[in-house]
Amino acid sequence: YISERGIRELGKLCTTLTELCELNLASNGLLNEDAKLLCDALEPASLKRLDLRHNSIGADGCTNLSKCLGNCSTLQALNMQNNPMAQTGVESITLALLQRKPEKLTILNLNEVGMQAAGAVAFAQVGELAALREIHISKNKIGKKGLEALVSAFASWKSLQLLDLSRNELGPDSAKLLGGVLLGCRNLSNVYLRGNMLGDAGVEMIAATCGSHDQLSCLDMRSNEISAWGRAKIFGWIALCCNVKDMYLSHNHELRAAERQVFQHNFPEVPHLQELALEDCGLSQGYMDSFIKTTTRFQNLTCLNIGGNPVCGEHVQTLANGLAECTSLCELGLHRLKYGGNGMRDLAAKLMQLTRLTRLNLAGNHIGTAGSKHLARVLGACTDVGELDISDNNFNHRAVSTLFEDLHKRTRLKELNLCNNPLKDEGIRQLAPLLAPSSSLSSLNLTMCKVGDAGAQVLVAELRRCCALCTLDLSFNSITSPGIVALAPQLSALSRLTCLHLTGNDVGDEGDSALLEHAPKQLKLCV
Repeated sequence: YISERGIRELGKLCTTLTELCELNLASNGLLNEDAKLLCDALEPASLKRLDLRHNSIGADGCTNLSKCLGNCSTLQALNMQNNPMAQTGVESITLALLQRKPEKLTILNLNEVGMQAAGAVAFAQVGELAALREIHISKNKIGKKGLEALVSAFASWKSLQLLDLSRNELGPDSAKLLGGVLLGCRNLSNVYLRGNMLGDAGVEMIAATCGSHDQLSCLDMRSNEISAWGRAKIFGWIALCCNVKDMYLSHNHELRAAERQVFQHNFPEVPHLQELALEDCGLSQGYMDSFIKTTTRFQNLTCLNIGGNPVCGEHVQTLANGLAECTSLCELGLHRLKYGGNGMRDLAAKLMQLTRLTRLNLAGNHIGTAGSKHLARVLGACTDVGELDISDNNFNHRAVSTLFEDLHKRTRLKELNLCNNPLKDEGIRQLAPLLAPSSSLSSLNLTMCKVGDAGAQVLVAELRRCCALCTLDLSFNSITSPGIVALAPQLSALSRLTCLHLTGNDVGDEGDSALLEHAPKQLKLCV
C-alpha cells in the first residue's frame, strides 16, 4: 500500500533509473489522485511493461494516467486488470495509446474494468495497433453489441495469438460473430470463452462459421451450458483443428438421456490432445463409459480432469481400464467421484501403471481406512507425484500410517492436502514423524482435521526437521490458547516457514501475545 509520499519518492528514484523498463505496482490500493502523481513519476522513464492491476484507478485516474501513456512509445505490455475504469477510463487509455501508437505493444489486459458495450466501441479503435498479440477483456459484460463493435478491430490484428472474451454475456446470438473472429484471426492459438452461456446452438454456429483452424492450440469453453450433443460437436470440430492440445469443457450442464447416443456416434479421434477437463458436467454412467472406452484415441494426453462426475459399481472398472491406456498422463483429477474403498481397490492396479504422474487429485472419494492400503500401493509406484490432494476421504490415524510409512522414498512430494480428514491428535502423532524427514515437502494442509493442543505441539516439534516446509495450514481445528502458548516458542526453529494459518481456532489473547513474541520475522500469521 504505497501512499502519496511513497509515490513521490518513487518519482525521485525514477529520475535516476534511466534504463528502467518494467514497473509492477499491482495490488497497492492506488486511487485516482495517485495516478496523477504516478504519471509525473514515470514521465522520464522509457517503460516497456507497466502492471497496475488490482488497484482502484477509475475514470479520472485513467485521464491522468493517459498523459504518461501518451508520451510512451516504448510500451510493450500494459495491465490494468480489475480497476474501475468504466467507459470513460477505457476511452482515455485507448486515445492515449493511439496518440503515440507504440509499435511494440503486444499485450493489453483490460479484464474486469467495467468496459461494457459502450466501452467496447471506444476500445475497438485500438485495432490500429497491429502488433497486438494478446488481448484480455474478460469479465466486462460487453454483450453482442460490444462484440459487433470489436469485429472490425479483430480484422486488423493479424498477429493476434491470444484472445480472452470470458464472462462477457455474449450468448448464442453472438456465436456467428465469434466464428467470424476465429475465421479472420488465423494466427490465434489461445481462445478463452468461459462463462458466456453459448449453449449447443452457439457451439454449432462457431464450428460451422470457423471451420478448420490450423493454429488453434487452447480452447476454454467452461461454464457455457453445453450438453453432450454440444460437446460432441466440439470434439468433431477440434478433430479438424490439428494443433489443438488443451481443451477445457468443465462445468457444463448435465447429460440428457436422449443425447447419449449422439455422443457415442460422434466421438472422433483426437490424438493430438494433451489436456482435457470435463469436471462437474453431470456426466451419467453411460456417458462416462462411452468416454473412457475411447481413451485409446488420446495417445498424447498428459492432463485429464473428470472430477465431480460420480462413478460407481461396475463402471469403476471401466474407468480403471480406460486410464491404463493413458500412459503419458502427468496430471490426473479423479476428485469427488465417490467410488469409496472398493472403487480404490479396483482403480489401484491400473493407476500404478501411470508412473509419470506428478499431480494427483483424489479428494472427496470416501476412500476410508479400508481403501488406504490400495492407495498406498499407488503412491508407492508413482514416486514422482509432487502435488497430492487426498482431502475429505475419511482417513484416520491408521490410514495415515499406511499411506506414509515409506514417505522417505517419495522425494519429490512438495504439496500435501489432508484437509477434512478426522485425524485427531492420535493421527497427528502417527503422521508427524513420517513427514519430518522429508527434504521436499513445502506445503502441508491440515485444515479441519480435528487437531487439538497436544497434536499441534507434536506436529510443530517434529516439523523442525522438515527443512523445506514453507506453508502450514491448521485452520478450523480444536487448538486453544494454552496450546498456542506452548507451541509458539518452537516456531523459531522452523527456519523456512513463511506462512502459518490458525484461523478458526480459539487462539485467545494469550495465544496472540505468544505468537507475536516468538514468531520469526519472516513468518506471516493468519489467525
